[in-house]
Amino acid sequence: MKILVVAAAVIAVLVVFLIGYYQTTPQANTTGECNNDSDCFIGGCSGQICSNNPDVITTCEYRDYYACYQLTSCGCTDHKCGWKSTSEFNSCMSQKGTKVL
Repeated sequence: MKILVVAAAVIAVLVVFLIGYYQTTPQANTTGECNNDSDCFIGGCSGQICSNNPDVITTCEYRDYYACYQLTSCGCTDHKCGWKSTSEFNSCMSQKGTKVL
């Protein structure tokens, strides 16, 4: 019985890890309506969130693709806060295996 409980726990941890590892959400870190770039703020523990909320708090984790955010800027496009699409940013995200949505 103990072996089954341990096996289930190991599987659960593995599933959580795999879901996080294969997550492709760079533009999902975009939230909030805006009128201009000054309405948007960089947040999150690793600076991975672009939103209209200056007080966004996230868990402290790091993904390789977070480095790509240094190649772009957080701003307002079509009245939504988000990361600006640049060739350098898109190339970096592609190299890291993360889709830009």
